[in-house]
This record gives sequence, structure tokens and C-alpha cells, in this order.
Amino acid sequence: MVKTAILSKIGPAEEVVNIESISQSDFDDFSVLVKMQFAPINPADILMIEGNYASVPNCPTEVGIEGSGIIEEVGNKITNFKVGDKVMCLSRTNWKTTQVLKENEVVKLPESIDLQQAAMLKVNLASAYLMLTNFRKLSKGDWIIQNASNSAVGKNIIYLSKSLGLKTINLVRRDNVIDELFDIGADIVINSDDINVIKKQLHSKVDGPISLGIDAVAGDATNLLASLVNESGLVINYGLLSGKPCTIDPLNIVFRSIVIEGFWLAKEMRSMDYMAISTMYNNLIPFITNKQIYVNVDKTFPLSKISEALKAAKSYGRNGKIQLDLQG
Repeated sequence: MVKTAILSKIGPAEEVVNIESISQSDFDDFSVLVKMQFAPINPADILMIEGNYASVPNCPTEVGIEGSGIIEEVGNKITNFKVGDKVMCLSRTNWKTTQVLKENEVVKLPESIDLQQAAMLKVNLASAYLMLTNFRKLSKGDWIIQNASNSAVGKNIIYLSKSLGLKTINLVRRDNVIDELFDIGADIVINSDDINVIKKQLHSKVDGPISLGIDAVAGDATNLLASLVNESGLVINYGLLSGKPCTIDPLNIVFRSIVIEGFWLAKEMRSMDYMAISTMYNNLIPFITNKQIYVNVDKTFPLSKISEALKAAKSYGRNGKIQLDLQG
């Protein structure tokens, strides 16, 4: 039997997800059996569970967008994986002890990788990478600006920008995260949502146009970024931490030709075949194995404590991700 997290109905996450024992899925020649190790709880998981995501799931259903594990068994027709391989799972049912997947639902990881860090590879690092590379052609020395800069995606944007030669302006809401962002390579960090204060600080520090804004907050924060990027600049919205619709001043669209685009990793990946997906992750894996990128884990919970874990993941002021130890 497999222990798995089941979403019973849409509602407060800590109340509607329970652990149940179910039968293992059928295993055939084209399958791999993965013993799951770690899985983070992402904002997107919470949004989906509480009915605020792009699509509302049919309940009851298994959940968990990310996860890492170790292959325990391979089908007779499997040639690219072997027992003992570490893998990242592309499925969306990762909060469970074991799962049967097809070859194109896992990405092989190097033996040296930290599986806790690898469990957070699928969403945040890929999102940061695609937003920096797929929307606007950026050159070394270009400036970007983002909010929610101390989030997991925000930190990955700083790490990747550093490696790409880009410069980052990072808006935050807490003074106690500023030093950490400077330590990982941020060029400018500002704790303010007052456009006049921000412009004053940027006036003497920014030596070129700000061509890209990356918005995780929505609401008025979208328009703030739109007002700060240069004329014909782009703002990408990928989150709604404010819980409000994106607000944009028509002046920024009509007279400054600012473009607003949305980003959803699941949609981007639907347009990619398995070869493109695996190639992207293989390009990103060295950032983890070389420890150029490290995402702090605030607290780890066993699967049996799923309600406590979800409550912790919804709390404000955490110092990192909440993770599930799926064998704990």
C-alpha cells in the first residue's frame, strides 16, 4: 500500500488534505517505481487546494507539484534509468511514499545531488530561467527589477542573473532580508513600495534602462513595476501574492507602450517535448550540484503531519520553504 496526500474537497489547505493508504498503480515494462524522498509545499499547491488556481481540480485527487526520489524498480523496456538512480518527478502527485511513473515523467539527477534541493528544481528555478530567457533578449549589463525578491523564485532570479551578467533591482517588504539578498548577488535592494522613494534611490545607482520587470504580487505592485521599467519595457506577472487582480495605469500602456504578459510554468512546459524539458533541467542541475543556488528549508515535516505542514506553508515571515520528508 502507498500512503498519499488526498485533497478531499476545495477549502482551507490545512483542513481538506488528508493522508490515505491506496493500492500501488499498475507496473509494466515501460514503468519505473520511485521511492519518494522530499517534496516542497509551493504557493501554487496552496492556491490549487483552495480553489484559487488556474484550474479547479476534481476531488478527491492526489496532489503535490514537486518531488524527488530514488528509483526502486525499472520495467523490462526501460534503458535510460536503473535501480538506485536519483530522479526529479514531473508528475503532479508527488506527496506520497512511492509512485509508478513512465520514463518521460522523470528526469535523471547526478549521484552527488542533494535530494532536498533537487526537490525544488522543477518549479522555481525553471520559472526563473524561462522568465529571464524566453520573453526578452537580454544582454550582459542589462537591468531587471522584481518584487517578492526574497521568495524562492526571487532568489533564483538573483542567482541566475548573476551568472548571465544581468543586474537586479530587488523590492522587498522586510529589512531583515536585505543583507541576505546582497550576500547572494543582488545589486540593489529596496524596502519600499513608494515610487518616489524608489526612483530617488535608483537615480544614482542605475546606469542603464530597466527593460524587464518580474511581478509575483499583482494588485498595485504590477503598476509600480510598469512605472519603473523603461518605455516599451515588459512586465511579467507570475503570481498573485496580494490576492488582487493586476492593476495597470492606462498611461503606462497607451503612452509608454509597456507590455504586460503572464507566465505559468505548466503552460510553458506543455509546449515543450520531453527532450526540451530534460535538456533545460540538465542545464540547470549544475547550479545545484555546484552549490551556486541553494534554497533554504525553514522546516521539514513527515507526511503524517501534512496539516501542520500546510499551515506552516501559509504562514508569513518564514525563512525558507516548508518541505515534506516523504519517508520520515
